[in-house]
Amino acid sequence: MAALSLGCAVLFAGCAQGGFADAGARPDARPQLDAGPTDSGVVTDSGLRPDTGVVRDSGVTPTDSGLADAGRDSGPADSGVVRDSGTGGTFCMPSPTNMAIVEVMVASQSGSGDRGEWFEVQNLGACPIDMTGLIVESPTGSGSPRTHEVTRGVLTAGGFFVFGQSGDPADHHGLPVDYVYGSGTTGVVLNNSTDSLILSFGGTEIDRVAWGSTDHRTGASRQLSRGAESGDNSNLGAASYCDSTDIYSSATGGPFLGTPGARNRACP
Repeated sequence: MAALSLGCAVLFAGCAQGGFADAGARPDARPQLDAGPTDSGVVTDSGLRPDTGVVRDSGVTPTDSGLADAGRDSGPADSGVVRDSGTGGTFCMPSPTNMAIVEVMVASQSGSGDRGEWFEVQNLGACPIDMTGLIVESPTGSGSPRTHEVTRGVLTAGGFFVFGQSGDPADHHGLPVDYVYGSGTTGVVLNNSTDSLILSFGGTEIDRVAWGSTDHRTGASRQLSRGAESGDNSNLGAASYCDSTDIYSSATGGPFLGTPGARNRACP
C-alpha cells in the first residue's frame, strides 16, 4: 500500500485522499480569427439620384424650327397710340355717328357772370367712347374761338356725360358735372346771344349746335326731343328742340330745369 501511494506521488505529483489529484479546469481554447476578407466598414448611403429635369414630350419638337427674323421692321414709325375704332375692342373713338349733343344750358341765370353753363352728350352706339383728345370749341363775341382739349372721360355705351363750365358745384346750383371744360373768363363760354358749340376729334367735326338770343330761356336747358338723337340737331331753335320742364335743382335763384345725366323727354 505504501508502494502504491509512493507511485501516485511520483506519477501525479500528489493525490487527493483516496484518489487521483484534480487535473484542474482546461483553459479556454483561443478564439479563431475570421479568415474572410477585412470588413470595409459601414457602407455609406449614396443618396437619391439627382433629378435630371423635366422629361419633355418627345412628340412635340421642343425648339422652333422656323426661320429667324431676318431684320427689323422697315415700315414707318407709328404716329401715336392706335385706338380701337370698332365694337370689338375696349373703347371706340368719337365719331359723327356714335356721339351727339343732346342738351345745352346756355344761361342758367342772367348776366355775364353765369358759370352754371353746361351741355350733355349721348353715346348713340354700343361701344364705350374714350373722349380723351376731344376738342370743345365755341366762338367768342369777337368771333375768335376758344377751345379746350378733353384730358379724360369715358362715355358709356348708350350713356350720358355732362360737361360743365365750372368745377364748383355752387356755380352749377348743386349739379355735379362729369368734366369741367372752362376756367373762368379764359375758358370756353357759351354766349347768351348768337353762338355755337362745336365738338371735334382728330381734325374731324363730331357735332355742332348753334343758337340765337331768342332760342333759349334763362334757367332752362334746351333739350333734343327723345327719339331725335340721330337726326339733325344743329339748331337749338328747331322744332326738334324744346325747353326742359324737369327740375334738377331748387337752389337759390331756381328752380333750374333740365335732365342732365338722364334721357330727355319727348318734346310736345
